[in-house]
Amino acid sequence: MSTFQNPNLYEFDKTNPHMRQAMPDEPFVGIYQKIQMYAVDLMSQLDPSRAEEYKTLPLKYHAQLEDSVFKGSIQDYFAGCFDSESVIFKNSFRSSVGRVQSYLRFLYEKDTCKEELDKIIIKNPLFIVALPRSGSTFTHAVLSQDPNANCIALYEHLSPGSKTMCREGRLAFANKIVNPIINEKDQFNKVHALDDVKKAEEEIFFMEMLGHTLIYSSCLPRLEQYRENIFKRSYQFMYEAMIEEFKMHIMDLGMTEKQHLCLKAVSHFLNPGDFLDMVRKTEGRVVWIHREPIAELKSVITAYLRIRGNFAGDLGFDDFKWLNESVIRMNTLCLKNSIAAREAWVKEDPKREKQIYDLAFSSMTKDPIGETKKIYEYFGMEYTPEFEQNIKNMVHPQGSFGKIASDDDKIVFDKEDVRKRYMFYYERFKEYLPNYFK
Repeated sequence: MSTFQNPNLYEFDKTNPHMRQAMPDEPFVGIYQKIQMYAVDLMSQLDPSRAEEYKTLPLKYHAQLEDSVFKGSIQDYFAGCFDSESVIFKNSFRSSVGRVQSYLRFLYEKDTCKEELDKIIIKNPLFIVALPRSGSTFTHAVLSQDPNANCIALYEHLSPGSKTMCREGRLAFANKIVNPIINEKDQFNKVHALDDVKKAEEEIFFMEMLGHTLIYSSCLPRLEQYRENIFKRSYQFMYEAMIEEFKMHIMDLGMTEKQHLCLKAVSHFLNPGDFLDMVRKTEGRVVWIHREPIAELKSVITAYLRIRGNFAGDLGFDDFKWLNESVIRMNTLCLKNSIAAREAWVKEDPKREKQIYDLAFSSMTKDPIGETKKIYEYFGMEYTPEFEQNIKNMVHPQGSFGKIASDDDKIVFDKEDVRKRYMFYYERFKEYLPNYFK
C-alpha cells in the first residue's frame, strides 16, 4: 500500500463564476438510490437473461457503493444539481448510472470468477504514461505492434469480464458511452478510434467508470469540489481493481508466457503514488513520455472541447479563458506530484529507477523504430524483425494517430507565462524537451 500523499493540492477557486454549491449528503441519499435502480435497469437491458441476478447487486455490494471515495466522486458531480429537470442534473445522473452499472458488474464478475482470477499473476506489464496529447496513443500503437504485446480493447475496459454479461451487452454499453463523443461535429475519434470499441484502448476508460477522471475534472467548469478532492483521495481501491481487470482480460482471451500486457493511460499522474504502487506489485515497466507544454496545451485544449459531448449544455462551455487556465493548473499539479512521487518511490529502492524509461515526444514521432529499439534494449526485451516490419506497416507519425487542427481562437494562454509556470518541469527533464523555447 502506498503511503505517498500528493504534496501539491488543488485550492478551491471561489472566483470561478461557474462553481456551484456542493450537493449535501441528505438529498444525495435519494438520488444515489435512484442511480442504483437505473443502473440495474441498464444492466438488465444489456443482458435480459440475467435481470433477476442483477437486481440483487446493490444490496450485495452496498459496502463498496458506500465507500467514501467511490460515492464521493459521484456526489461531487452533482454540485449545483438541485433541479432534477435541469440539463446539468440529467447529464450528471446519466453518467453516474453508467459508472455504478459498470462498478457493480465488475464486482459481480470478480466474485463469480474469484477462484480462476486468483490463479492469474500480472507480471512485467508495460505502462505508457503521459499527460494527455503527449504522444501516448501513438507510442501505444507502435509498441503494440510487437507480436508479444497483449492489449486490452475499449469495450473490455468499460465492461470487464465475460462471465456475468453477454458480449453483445458489453459492446452495446461501450457504444452507448462513446457515441455522444464521436457524434460531435468535430469528431474525437480523429484522436482515438472510438468508432470501433473492439480496438485496443487505454485503461483510463476503466478508471473513468470508477469515478476517477483527469479529463472531465479539467474541462467541466462546474466541478470545483471534484477538483479539490481528487488530489486528496487515495484511489488504492481502483488500482487494486485495475489489476483484477487485467486478469479478467487474460482469463477471457488468454496470454502466452512470452507475452506482456501493453497498457497506457493519461490520468495516472493524478494519483501517482497509487499508480507506482501498482507498478511495484506487478514489477511493471514504465515508459514516461515528455512533451513541450505549449504544443501539448494547444492540442489538449482542442481535444477537451470535443470530449465534452457527454456533458453538452453544462455550465461555462463558452468560457475559453477558464478552460485554458484550468488545463494549465491541473497539468502542473499532476507533474509536480508525479515528480515527487517518482523521487520518493526510487528513494525507497534505487533499483526502481531502471523500471522507468523517459521518452521525448519529439524523438518518438521523428524516429519511432529507433526509439522503440532503445526502449526494448533498456528493459531487456526481445526486439524482432517481425516487430520492426509491423511498425513499418503502420507508422504514420502525425497522421492517423492524432494530429488535429487546433482551435486557435479558443487558445488564449500566454506562452511566456506558461513557460515560466512549467520551468520546474523543464529543469528536471530538459533533455527530453528540446523545443521548450521554440
